[in-house]
Amino acid sequence: SQMGKIFGEIQFPYQITTSRAPQDKRCGFLSYAGLPAAKHHERKFPSFFQGPSKYGREHDGCSDVKSVGARFIESALPNKTNHFMEIMTVDHASDTAQQTPYTSSTQETAALHFANQLQFRGMTFNDSVCIMNTGLHDQKLCVGKSHEHCLIIYHRNVVTYLNLMHNVCGAMVWISTTPVRDPGNPEYPQSNAMSQDMNMAAKEIMKRFKNGFFLDTWAVGMKSEFVDNAHFTRPYYVGIAELFASLM
Repeated sequence: SQMGKIFGEIQFPYQITTSRAPQDKRCGFLSYAGLPAAKHHERKFPSFFQGPSKYGREHDGCSDVKSVGARFIESALPNKTNHFMEIMTVDHASDTAQQTPYTSSTQETAALHFANQLQFRGMTFNDSVCIMNTGLHDQKLCVGKSHEHCLIIYHRNVVTYLNLMHNVCGAMVWISTTPVRDPGNPEYPQSNAMSQDMNMAAKEIMKRFKNGFFLDTWAVGMKSEFVDNAHFTRPYYVGIAELFASLM
């Protein structure tokens, strides 16, 4: 949902000719993308550190997050360079919410879908920038597991995720996981200590890729006003959205 809020604040700097989104934000991604669903959905459980962790476990093709869905915005004018931006929900560093006959994870499906988008428009991966993050939802899978073990699995999953996206992204930007308001509250599984260690892991992983960049927003988040345990008031998202819009 953090990524969705940032996306929603980006002022697309080109004349919009196409805008679309699935009718069902939570469960409509595959039909929106024109991809068939897997006939036999392979389900993992949280003990494997693979999402979905809640709603998506019980509903094939659905994400845990209900408030953020895919959205596509494009500027395709005659004799003009084509520009588009798109968001899709990726709840965890590894999850099985979106499976097709050709892909067994949401991460594989994301790479396939994005490759299709570029090919359809006659673009190459050099024309694209991918902005990513997971972390807060991954910590829901860590309940009952040691800090060290959770971090090891997160590291492995992020490496696998980025190796997939590296094939379709000319540049990859990983936004740091943000702090939470009540890190010691037993009602919530997230902790700032784990988030900081996840950020350190992701930052080191990004160094492996020549086209990888790490955007550290932790300090901004610590100074921002919260509306609940994990989300901020609008100025936090507007500031990051303006940064990305200025680079388009």
